[in-house]
Amino acid sequence: MYKSAKVRMNLQVIPWRKKHLDPLVYQRLKKATALLLDEVRTEVSKPGPEPSKPGEPPRRQSGAYKRSLESATDFGFGGDWAIGRVGSNSHYARRLELGFVGTDSLGRNYNQLPRPHFRPVHRRLEGRIARIIVKGD
Repeated sequence: MYKSAKVRMNLQVIPWRKKHLDPLVYQRLKKATALLLDEVRTEVSKPGPEPSKPGEPPRRQSGAYKRSLESATDFGFGGDWAIGRVGSNSHYARRLELGFVGTDSLGRNYNQLPRPHFRPVHRRLEGRIARIIVKGD
């Protein structure tokens, strides 16, 4: 699903002092991954005829980018790890998040400063995500 992903956030859970993860952790990880996806979608849903300014999340122009956001949760064989992913396979996702100055492979010139929306949301939700995974809150 994510072989061509341009931007991806991982929430990884590895057992500590146990050989296998508790099955409840899998459910909690799915919940945390869904929360992160919903919040990133909300972040890029703010409409605007004008493009966002550098440092602001991208504004919705057509809704295509928002629709490109997806999540997945994978579990290791035998329950020894779990990972939740939120990302986009849009060709311009990485450019929006990190910015790009230069010429692309098609010869187009860009001077686009970052419009971060994955990392700020992840930082804002870090504590809540940890509580969901650990305690189920």
